Amino acid sequence: MSYSIINVLRDALTGKLRLAPQADVKHRRAVCDCCEAQQSGVCTACGCVIAFKVRVAQSECPMDLWQAVDPN
Repeated sequence: MSYSIINVLRDALTGKLRLAPQADVKHRRAVCDCCEAQQSGVCTACGCVIAFKVRVAQSECPMDLWQAVDPN
């Protein structure tokens, strides 16, 4: 199961949401900016807003272009 907006909200409310390190955020954003599924800042493969998705450590690219990271 993918890490969805429901998971983000649950983790935010329970204090389990983790942010990705800035280097990973930059890498993820660069990948998404060049991706064919990116349209006006939204990933058409999963429907997520890319600016938010790339910042969540637990999130993964639905096209398998980048993975979840351990923020520690």
